[in-house]
Amino acid sequence: MDEAKKAIPLLRKIGLDPVVGLGLTGVLLFFVLSALVAYLNLQTLQEDTQKIIQSHDVIVAFDGLLSSMQDAETGQRGYLLTGNDKYLERYHSALSAIPSGIAAIAQLTAHNPVQQRRTTDLKPHVEARLARLKEAIDLRRDRGQEAGAAIVDLDRGKFEMDAVRAGLSAMAQTESELREKRVAEMNDAYRTALASGILSGLLGIAVTFFVGFLIRRSTLARRRDE
Repeated sequence: MDEAKKAIPLLRKIGLDPVVGLGLTGVLLFFVLSALVAYLNLQTLQEDTQKIIQSHDVIVAFDGLLSSMQDAETGQRGYLLTGNDKYLERYHSALSAIPSGIAAIAQLTAHNPVQQRRTTDLKPHVEARLARLKEAIDLRRDRGQEAGAAIVDLDRGKFEMDAVRAGLSAMAQTESELREKRVAEMNDAYRTALASGILSGLLGIAVTFFVGFLIRRSTLARRRDE
């Protein structure tokens, strides 16, 4: 209130009606505030969008790891059946991709303690399954097809692979639920931004008309004085 009283002499000194000047100041503050609210809404939308993209990347990483494990199995089976090293190309390619796939999952879920713990639990099953695959390949190479087929018949790696599938499935389910939640949050933020924008526009129109009214009244009063 004191600041407003101090501003009145200044407004008169520059030839501006105090009421109009205060009205224009109010309009300026209103639009500054509206711009700030719009900026905050955009920031929220951007953050929500980034989180959704991250959840999608995590799910893709899960699928990539499972696909690499299956490629390793496929390459191994082809070699055990034929003895042709050509099938091991797929196996070795998968071996190169699996560590980076696990590292990608660990990095993408660094913010999520539950997923981090599941990733840690997943690694021993992956390593055990790969060890079983290598064991069968080595036996096939050293002792022939029957030896390699015999260890496959024992199905020693099935439990490990089932554990890998179950672990990745549970992690993907959690991430899908998280993504759905983030989509809902983004939709809420979008509706809030839209409502805020409409309200700011309407209030801006109302304030502009009000200031116009003050200016017209001030002009008429000045003419009467003249």
